[in-house]
Amino acid sequence: MGAARRALAGAVLPVLVLLGSWVSAENINFYNIRPPPDPTPFPNSFKCFTCDNAVDNYDCNRWAEDRWCPESE
Repeated sequence: MGAARRALAGAVLPVLVLLGSWVSAENINFYNIRPPPDPTPFPNSFKCFTCDNAVDNYDCNRWAEDRWCPESE
């Protein structure tokens, strides 16, 4: 069993080394990577955490529903 594992490792390891050199950072064009579109409902918005009847700050932070803050004018 040990010899089979060593033979398998000896066969797989060179393949992984060759694939690692093929997929390197040199082959990535970072200039055509675009950030994802803004998932907010309106520009520069953020989430408000609203707490009703919270016992303490921990309870508020743990169970508060996060909603988008209303758009300020």
